[in-house]
Amino acid sequence: MARKANRRAVRKHKPYTVDKAAAALGVCRATVRNWVTRQGLPAFRKKRPWILNGEDIIAFLEARETPTAKCALNECYCFRCKAPRAAAFGEAEILFTKTGRPNLRALCAVCGALMRKRVSPSRIGEIEAVLKIVFRKPAGT
Repeated sequence: MARKANRRAVRKHKPYTVDKAAAALGVCRATVRNWVTRQGLPAFRKKRPWILNGEDIIAFLEARETPTAKCALNECYCFRCKAPRAAAFGEAEILFTKTGRPNLRALCAVCGALMRKRVSPSRIGEIEAVLKIVFRKPAGT
C-alpha cells in the first residue's frame, strides 16, 4: 500500500532538495521528482540539485487531499461505494456493545454492503425520526 506523505513534517519557510523533501515526507525520491516533472509541484530546476520551497510543498499536498465526506443522520459510510449512503429500505439496527455504546448497522441502498456507524446515545431519538430502528443486545448477554 502506498504511503501518504506527512505534510506536517515540512517547514513552511525552509528550502528543500528533492532528497531532503523525500526524507521529510517519508516518500521515495522518485515520487518527489514525479510530482515536480509530471504533476506541477513548483521547483527551481535551472541547476542541480533542484530546490523546492516548503510553502509550495505544503500547498501542493493540501491541494491533493480529498475532502472528507460527512454522513447525514440517516447515512453511513459505505466502504464498497466509498461514499456516504442512505440505509436500504430506510431501516437500520442499533447494537449496544458490552460497554453500552450504541453502533448503527444498516445495508447500503446502492450496493447492499453492510455499513456501520458509531452513534451517540443522545442522538438515538433523532435517528428514530428518520429511520426505522430495531434495537439489539450484544451477543452473549
